[in-house]
Amino acid sequence: RNKNSIIYIGDDKTDEDALGAIAGQGVGVVVGTKASSKAEYFLNDTLEVTESLKRMLAFLTAQAAVER
Repeated sequence: RNKNSIIYIGDDKTDEDALGAIAGQGVGVVVGTKASSKAEYFLNDTLEVTESLKRMLAFLTAQAAVER
């Protein structure tokens, strides 16, 4: 089982090429307003990015402990 994943977090139009490139292979997140984007998910600001990454790390750490 592949345990590697792509998570791309961007905040402007220059990130759209990368978001399009990972479509179907990873998770795309745009920070800021919900403008037209290739991202699957949207976060309002950098505080939400930080909180989301903390939650993800906690989840993955717990999963790793269960799998041992």
